[in-house]
Amino acid sequence: MTTIAFWTVYGLLILALITFVIRRQVKEGPFKVRRAALLPAAMLAAGLFADHGMWQRLSTPAAIGMLAVGLLVAAATGVIRARTMTVWRTASGVITRGDRRTVVWWIASFALRITIMVAAGALGATEGFGEAMLFAGVTFGVQGLVIARRAGMLGGRPLPVLPDHDRIAA
Repeated sequence: MTTIAFWTVYGLLILALITFVIRRQVKEGPFKVRRAALLPAAMLAAGLFADHGMWQRLSTPAAIGMLAVGLLVAAATGVIRARTMTVWRTASGVITRGDRRTVVWWIASFALRITIMVAAGALGATEGFGEAMLFAGVTFGVQGLVIARRAGMLGGRPLPVLPDHDRIAA
């Protein structure tokens, strides 16, 4: 496969994944702590162990600094996206639904990630798959933690149980 064909296929797969993720978060659905923990854990593991060149790329202060900036941005956008989502509890469990703001913040997350990658490259600190997966794992993980906390699943005051047709923003 040529380089152009590879990046075209890779880009289309990423675009499909992004579309799937955004649609799933905007659609009303159950929130499960296990699912919210497994995806970020898998992404973090992939970032740490699948990209064997990442540790070599992180050998300069600029690379370490850009990784830190990326992880802070990932955490911040995860918090913001979680706050845009409506969270409520029914007899069947916790339900979430995003809205246009959730979509906007997903797009902003991707734009910020690309900006960080370009800035890192300009500083001579190229980034790869590992750094991208760490960003994704942190942003998904923080978003899940904030939603679980808002739902009372991690201690604190749980949401009141509502009939399936009633909704409150928590």
